[in-house]
Amino acid sequence: MKITLITLLLILPCIFCNAEENDIALKTAAIEALGNIGEPSSIKVITPYIDNEEFLLKTTAIEALGKIATPQAFAILKNKLNSPNRRQNIQIAAILAQSSDVVAENIFNAGLTDKDPEIRIQALNTAKAMLLEKKVPVIIALLEDENENVRLEAIEAVSKLGPKNPSASEIIAKMVDDKNSQIRNAAVKALGLTANKKYIPIIKNRLSDESEMVKAQAELALVKLQGASERKKILQEQKEQRALAPTDKNNLNYRAGILISGELTDTSVIPELIEDLKNPKLSAYLKIAVINALKQLKEKLTQELKANFTKARQTNEYRDYTEIIFRIDGKTIPAFFIASLNDRNSPLHKDAPMILGNWGDSEAVAALITTLRKSEENNDYKTSVIYALGQLRDKSAAGPIEQYLLKK
Repeated sequence: MKITLITLLLILPCIFCNAEENDIALKTAAIEALGNIGEPSSIKVITPYIDNEEFLLKTTAIEALGKIATPQAFAILKNKLNSPNRRQNIQIAAILAQSSDVVAENIFNAGLTDKDPEIRIQALNTAKAMLLEKKVPVIIALLEDENENVRLEAIEAVSKLGPKNPSASEIIAKMVDDKNSQIRNAAVKALGLTANKKYIPIIKNRLSDESEMVKAQAELALVKLQGASERKKILQEQKEQRALAPTDKNNLNYRAGILISGELTDTSVIPELIEDLKNPKLSAYLKIAVINALKQLKEKLTQELKANFTKARQTNEYRDYTEIIFRIDGKTIPAFFIASLNDRNSPLHKDAPMILGNWGDSEAVAALITTLRKSEENNDYKTSVIYALGQLRDKSAAGPIEQYLLKK
């Protein structure tokens, strides 16, 4: 799952948020959701936010129009290309460059080499968001940028756009010893995506890193690169760690253990993960990791069952069997959390929208739309509901979200 800024706003406790900030979060979630759904009818609702003074709303609106990607959306963005805001220009240029706009592409290319590091960072972020793989050769040069924040963004961009690029990997391998723990963490993660076992010794050195974040990332990277025997050993170790059942959202070892369970696709841990999912004390941050692991495991189990059934039997029986395995208290995962969504007294009511959105089953769409229309739910909860609808990308949700955004 992609962790965006709006995702972080939803899963981290908002201690200092006021009504205005909550309103911004809700509108941002709505605009992002409409972009994900991609209905052309949403253009008229999104467009006014391009000129909003709030940077988050402005950039989310531009990206949403880029995702809808109709001639009308591109024409609106082109009219805004020469605004005084240079960061906005870079974002718009990247979107228009995909529609073969030469002027826009030149503006974006200039942004990647701009003397202002904030402009370079904006260009890198936009390249990631728009999946501009053809920009990898230019991005590789930024791995050695003088600004550490630019270097960090460059690692993350390469990891997403060209994880197996040998030239990039050689530079990144030297960055695992960087004094900045965030850069070390990003470098280790990037090497884990290379599928190249020659980086295993370098990653193993980070198992004793002073940063818990880097150590956890090194374990996960090794799982991706190691042979079967080493992978089983790591699985056993992480099972022992998870037996402590921590509830701290910042427990990185626990999160790494969950992700490793999914990466190793060991289906024996499914019951444990399902128990974690219904634990009201476990944070939303960790539950997203649980959901991602379960989705990987369900995909693997489904593939195995398909292979084991004859063509005449596979259509229904493998589906029924996976539904039996992935149940909570006798209900499918979507049905269980739809019930929690509808019950304000449920200890899992707060987490239900986030879980339904990340699980990705369209069964939840109607219930989420109904919840959005309920007056008794506060803005924070409706922000989570809108986020979930955006993740599900069901076109029937566009109208209700547009109406809600117009009311705001």
